Amino acid sequence: MRRRSASGVHGVCSQEGRPVKTRSKAEATEAVVVRDTTAVETKGAQSASPAGGPVDAGALLLAATSRGADNATIELLSKLFREERDDRRRMAFDAAMAEAQSEMQRVAPDASNSQTRSRYATYAALDRRLRPIYTRHGFGLTFNTQPGPGPEWVRVTCRVSHRAGWGQDFGIDIPADGKGAKGGDVMTKTHAVGSATSYGMRYLLRLVFNIAVGDDDGNAASGGRARATITEQEAANLRELCEACGRPVESLLTFAGVGDLSQYPASAYEGVCRQLKVAADRAQRGN
Repeated sequence: MRRRSASGVHGVCSQEGRPVKTRSKAEATEAVVVRDTTAVETKGAQSASPAGGPVDAGALLLAATSRGADNATIELLSKLFREERDDRRRMAFDAAMAEAQSEMQRVAPDASNSQTRSRYATYAALDRRLRPIYTRHGFGLTFNTQPGPGPEWVRVTCRVSHRAGWGQDFGIDIPADGKGAKGGDVMTKTHAVGSATSYGMRYLLRLVFNIAVGDDDGNAASGGRARATITEQEAANLRELCEACGRPVESLLTFAGVGDLSQYPASAYEGVCRQLKVAADRAQRGN
């Protein structure tokens, strides 16, 4: 025998009418969900899952709504539906990213930096090689800027959207002080912001799709000689200078296109040292 209390919670009674067990409201809600789920799986599974597989949360939500389920059930099924939907979108994003990257190859440098005596791939070169591939796989990129971590810094952001409905955000902080490798002013503040933004877009494009820049055979192009890198002591000097001027070491790695200071090119060491020393002196005078 069952009776309904004023709160709407079902209580199980003996034949004499004495209560034997009372369920909490949460337990009652869970029971309703299980009951609705069972009903849908037995009555509507064929229409919701023609292949005979498990019924998805969307089908359960639709059935529960049509059968007049209570708000707690609808809210729970709605949450399950959103989680299931987002999982599908995320998996589609990851699968498309893997397929797109499998078609992308390293991009050859097409420009030179006279101050660092290095070569790099311009945004135009990267875009020309990558856009046809990532758009074919359903990706779109939206760049923007935000305030950086400090004065004379700009944060460049990239929203990577996929046609399945999922997106991810990327960002990088770039100095915009208008200083050259030797520490002198080489551009106006307006030009510096524009240059930093273009620089950030170029490196974000590489980061998003994991693009390497260089000749197809780097050793052959350099006559079999590996590119010289800085010593451990020079790496320690750069860390100290970065700390003194409040700049993250990651910004140096980004500029050089390397993942660690041990890979930092020796040809750029003197120039970046001068720039960091100027910034450190300026920071010390400001304090």
